[in-house]
Amino acid sequence: MNKMNQTQTRSPRKRLLSLILAVILMIGLLPISAFATSASAQAGEDKAATQDSEFLRIFHLDCGRKYFTVDQIKQMIDYAAESNYTHVELAFGNDGLRFLLDDMSVEVNGTTYASDKVTSAIKQGNKEFYDAGTNELTQSEMQQLIGYAREKKIGIIPMFDAPGHLQAVIRGMQALGLNVVYTTPTMSGTSVNWAIDPTDTASLAFVKALMEKYVAYFAKYGSSKYFNIAADECGFAQMSTEQYTAYATFVNSLAAMVKGYGFTVMAFNDGFYYQNKTTTEDFDTDIVICYCENACVEELPHYQYAQQVVLCDWQRIHRLVWRGVVQEQYDGQVQQVQCDGRRLSDKLWLHERHPVSYTHLRAHET
Repeated sequence: MNKMNQTQTRSPRKRLLSLILAVILMIGLLPISAFATSASAQAGEDKAATQDSEFLRIFHLDCGRKYFTVDQIKQMIDYAAESNYTHVELAFGNDGLRFLLDDMSVEVNGTTYASDKVTSAIKQGNKEFYDAGTNELTQSEMQQLIGYAREKKIGIIPMFDAPGHLQAVIRGMQALGLNVVYTTPTMSGTSVNWAIDPTDTASLAFVKALMEKYVAYFAKYGSSKYFNIAADECGFAQMSTEQYTAYATFVNSLAAMVKGYGFTVMAFNDGFYYQNKTTTEDFDTDIVICYCENACVEELPHYQYAQQVVLCDWQRIHRLVWRGVVQEQYDGQVQQVQCDGRRLSDKLWLHERHPVSYTHLRAHET
């Protein structure tokens, strides 16, 4: 009987205590839930921001050496979208110049070259380089492609290579009466690379003015913050200190012009501090360096000046170094590998043969 009374006496107390504890627990959980929701949302935003601003998967289409129709390029854009690429790089200025603006007039060194004459000269240069019948995209066709890519959430990165890979442009300049000093340092398949001597400032001024027409166009109509000036394969091994310094000066002048239109400038790696060549002009550290040479698989130069680096080679590899972190896309999973600050090291080339993606589709592969 006493035990029963004790049990009955304690039960209300226990129930009250349980109720108080439950209320306290619920109150305690409220801010935690709110914080968890906020943190989850922030994590999602951070992930989206990382994907948008830091991780690039670029499909490079060499539509300068080879003419591609609008429908063919749309197929490439479809492929890029389906394969989770972020950008298609249209290398329309690469040995050939296979995209012509409505207004191709160029004013340089006090001389104006009329639009119809420049257009005719470039068309002739493309035909002499490689005649595909129809050799160039029109401005309206390019705008179709930019709009189509935008619908697919694909950015278009324009590429106009200079001062090398300018065969059609140089042929056009010669037709316009310019005396161009150039070399032929490399070949890709049967495509001969014509590179302007970096001390030929008059010819480079024409090229810069021509490139600026395209930069202005893509600044107005484009769908990407990137513009690739390439600047590769200009016969660096044979350059004197004077020529190499002139090359650095010209690359920096292109970068300054392109940045002036709000773009992030990209260029390929091989010309930057080539084999410890000396130059009295340092390269612009804002340029995003794209590692494209097969040699860099074996020997990566340590570009401590570089702010951002795209690592790639012809075996379809892409990695982006950003603030000392490498992001690698492999089998649909993003992995992060720490590297030594901005100093590039061999660890970046683990899994170098995996088919991930700064994909180059070149003319002689099609």
